[in-house]
Amino acid sequence: MLEIDSEATAQIVDSSSQSLVQELRDKHKRIRFAPLGLVAGIIISLLGFAAPQPVFGLVLLLLSIGLYSVLRVYDARRKTTLIFYDLTDDAVDVFRNLYAAFSSLSSAKKIWHIPSVGKVRDSKYHAGANRLVTRNQISVHFDNPPFVKTNIPTPSLRVGSQTLYFFPDRILILDSKDIGGLSYDSLSIDISTTRFIEDEGVPRDARTVGQTWRYVNKKGGPDRRFSNNPTIPIAEYEDVRLTSRFGLNEALHVSRVGSFSKITESIRGIGDYIEAQSAIGAHAAGMEIPSVEGMEDKSKESQEKPTLDKLPFIAIGITAICVILLIFAYSPPKIPLTKKSATTASPPPKALAAGPAQISASKPHAEEPPQPKTAETLLPPTMPKASNPVEYFSENTPLPAVLELSETLMLTSKEYGVLGLGEGQQVTVTARSGETLTVISNGQSFSVNANDLANATVVAPEEE
Repeated sequence: MLEIDSEATAQIVDSSSQSLVQELRDKHKRIRFAPLGLVAGIIISLLGFAAPQPVFGLVLLLLSIGLYSVLRVYDARRKTTLIFYDLTDDAVDVFRNLYAAFSSLSSAKKIWHIPSVGKVRDSKYHAGANRLVTRNQISVHFDNPPFVKTNIPTPSLRVGSQTLYFFPDRILILDSKDIGGLSYDSLSIDISTTRFIEDEGVPRDARTVGQTWRYVNKKGGPDRRFSNNPTIPIAEYEDVRLTSRFGLNEALHVSRVGSFSKITESIRGIGDYIEAQSAIGAHAAGMEIPSVEGMEDKSKESQEKPTLDKLPFIAIGITAICVILLIFAYSPPKIPLTKKSATTASPPPKALAAGPAQISASKPHAEEPPQPKTAETLLPPTMPKASNPVEYFSENTPLPAVLELSETLMLTSKEYGVLGLGEGQQVTVTARSGETLTVISNGQSFSVNANDLANATVVAPEEE
């Protein structure tokens, strides 16, 4: 099989289209930020929903959607080329003919792109055909290339991996990687008719010019050696070849003969109009001019002065808000230290004078009149009894044990959230597993690292 294919799109560029094509290429290669925003938004939303308070997840999800939307608009502005055609009345009539010709072509029942052809070695087994053709059905569209906006509808044809866009003054060729461009003067269109052995059914707008058999003999009649030898119609199609010395090479078949001929006539009219306008301009100026009055493409980027785009700053602001919310969501709230619990041991009271006048500090008593201080009744002060030594919590402390905190302790649990305990408050340690302790406070169970209770003191059980 012999492939019928154009050169690489980057090679299909003539001198008249070089400037516009280069601008389109530069914008086409710019990095898109929207996919990065989408990934960042997903990560931010997941971290938000994993926070102790799920309400942060919903807020961060909404902010992530806003970030992605802003970046999409920003990408469209950076990568889109706006082309406006200043068409005079004569130019409008010329391009209207091209638009009408493609509208007529779109009404054809079948349009095929021919990517390859090959010779038939034995035509007897191929219904008498002298070549094999691979074909793909295509259709006419009226849309703009990706990231290109114009003020007119643009006919387009997809031929294999490339798409041809027919603008008023040139043809743009696009594929998934690059962009090319040709003037209509560089385009050559050859149209003829072909007899095609149609085994898929003849379209309604095609003309049947004969018939053959799946297997034929040397004289072209049916081969009687095959019992299953159905007849196959022969249809007449329009055979179109689009070529250019810059590398364009495409083949088409159209079911309705004469459909592409109208496009050829309209393109010839555009060429004549451009040539006439160039001649008028050259005669008036005394020299050749590169642009054609009445059919000139004007890029909005070249007309407008560059202005500061606020969208990047909006995106940065949304990202900063998300980071701040994440930090706040994962930071425990500051809890004010509480006063020492009433259970905190107080220093022993100073000893009073011995004798029957000594008063117990733990029992209420009636107020007695002061007695005169005499040398006989005053005794030398006695030393307070030594208090029990302070016992700090350690791995040898028997469990369960009641501990009094000497510093603030933050307890975190997925079930109960964050609980803060101040200095002097008590917790109960019920179990130990390695460095992890099970702590009960306010009827709730928490897991705490043993190092967080290193300075806690053991509260001795009260004697009955």
